[in-house]
Amino acid sequence: METALALRTLDPDPSTNIFIIKKKDFSLAVTRNRLKRRIKNILKDLGFDHGLVIICKPGADRFGYKDLKNHAEDELRKLHEVK
Repeated sequence: METALALRTLDPDPSTNIFIIKKKDFSLAVTRNRLKRRIKNILKDLGFDHGLVIICKPGADRFGYKDLKNHAEDELRKLHEVK
């Protein structure tokens, strides 16, 4: 499966999430904002509403909510295996 997201822990200030959505990869602001809203909701549903750096990879906008949620769950699982 193609990975749409990459997640990292945020050590200095765990009270917020940081989104990295490059304008080069997602030229329309509507697309960038939609991705950000979807991922915010997904992380909130999964109980991770702070302390992460979220990197949207090119093509992430092609995935629907369920697919993005699966990607986020996979990345969170990997993140916790590393700790």
